[in-house]
Amino acid sequence: MGLARKTINIIAAFDLQAFSSSSQNLTRQLRNTGLKLSAIGAGISAALTLPILGLGKLAANEFAEFEQAMKAIEAISGGENIDALTQKAKDLGISTMFTAQQVAGLMLQYKKLGFSIGEIDVITESTLNLAQATGEDLSEAAIAAGGTLRAFGYDVSQFQRVVDTMAFSIANSALDIEKWKVSMSKIAPIASVLGFTIEEVASMEAILADRQIEASIIGTSLRKIFTDLAVSGMTYAEAMDQINKSTNPVAKATELFQVRAANAAITLASNTDKMEDFHKSLVDAGGASKEMAKIMNDSLNMSFIRLKSAASGVAIQFGETLAPLLRNVADYAAKLAIRFGALDDTTRKMIITVLGIVAVVGPVITVIGLLTLAMSALATAVNLALWPIAVVIASLIALSVAAVWM
Repeated sequence: MGLARKTINIIAAFDLQAFSSSSQNLTRQLRNTGLKLSAIGAGISAALTLPILGLGKLAANEFAEFEQAMKAIEAISGGENIDALTQKAKDLGISTMFTAQQVAGLMLQYKKLGFSIGEIDVITESTLNLAQATGEDLSEAAIAAGGTLRAFGYDVSQFQRVVDTMAFSIANSALDIEKWKVSMSKIAPIASVLGFTIEEVASMEAILADRQIEASIIGTSLRKIFTDLAVSGMTYAEAMDQINKSTNPVAKATELFQVRAANAAITLASNTDKMEDFHKSLVDAGGASKEMAKIMNDSLNMSFIRLKSAASGVAIQFGETLAPLLRNVADYAAKLAIRFGALDDTTRKMIITVLGIVAVVGPVITVIGLLTLAMSALATAVNLALWPIAVVIASLIALSVAAVWM
């Protein structure tokens, strides 16, 4: 009887050891499989999911910014069709250093200056060339070029002439877009009425700017000279000739144009030949802005900038495809927010409580999973008979964590 009992105990011990060993192997395999699956999931998320979501967000933002600028143009235009203008902005955004959003901003600036949709379509690309040729801000280039065109009373067929004159003058004198804008705003309207061309006025401004005369003083001085000539009936050439032939040029200039414009008059008179050469160059400057932009475009840095602009253009195309879906989602979410705001306090609190419970489900499951992994590590050290107790402990800890999260 005793021998049989010992035999049974030995067999039971071996059976328990085999069961324990099998359980440990199973636990180890499950843990390894879980870790591998987690690693695969994390790898897929890092390599595909997150980048795709990031690109989607970028595309949506790029298109939203572009669309808003075009909507502003449409609003100012009174709902006029801007499809052709929109497509032009996209095309230029992909093919030039400027993004479609920047082109749209330029078009908006022109619309604010009173240009029609058709006129904007004609003058946009020339303005891009001007901005690139001079290295100036696109919006500032638009304001300066558009303002000059209007001030001289030219129509858009003369716009290329205006930007070529500006590009050559800025590239070959101390003028820049800001100085041009400030000085021309004071002199261009009256110069046009008195028959002076943009090339003649630009030549005078270039000479004065090179002599360190401030832009506002250039404008007011030329305006004073032109108005005094109109009152006296004397021509510009006659006045300059009198100053040059005078034994006292300062006194003669002051006599003709008073103290305010005497300095500018003496400077112009003493540089008559240089001004005439500059004027001749401006008359022959057709295509200057385009040629200068082409030269500026031929560099590694510009290749990178064009690549960035093209990428933005592609993002806008993707964003445009996603826009209807995203708009529906956003509108629906806005409606839910409005409905939530209209609920009574009791209902809102109940919804918040339910959402809080849902929110902790993930962390609770994570904690249970981690505790399970920890318990599996102890499987070799404790008897399997203690596992039910361990599971209960894990559950209690998880519930405690859940209570803290809530």
